Amino acid sequence: MHTEITRLLVNICRMQKTAVREEIQEEMCDGRLGACANLGGPKFNTRPLEIYTINDHAWSCPIDRENPACKNDCDERTCILRVEKVEGECATFRALKHANHDCGDGRHKHKYEQTDSFITIKIKDIAAVRCLRDTFVNLCIR
Repeated sequence: MHTEITRLLVNICRMQKTAVREEIQEEMCDGRLGACANLGGPKFNTRPLEIYTINDHAWSCPIDRENPACKNDCDERTCILRVEKVEGECATFRALKHANHDCGDGRHKHKYEQTDSFITIKIKDIAAVRCLRDTFVNLCIR
């Protein structure tokens, strides 16, 4: 089971890195994550995830790493993660937060925004991975 989860996370991480490299080269991705075809289509560089424990609880982490204990009545935690690295027995994830701006027609321009908060989870502690719809997250890479 852990081998399958490791393989899944490694594959997602590889697809995201490919999509980001293509984004840096000013190419536009169309369709599935990492499958670039037509220029001018929507860009995808992230497959957001929810990671679950054996007790069916989603892992969560603070959105702001400067306030990791969520002091000052801060409730801002997220369970939406982006896999950044799989190394040995652990995977490191970036916390994503819901975008709070829209395009003027009520729809979000980008569904998630990147944060500077990360969490490292032992793969043996992951019981399930829920993949959410591929999206674009501005990673400030340019």
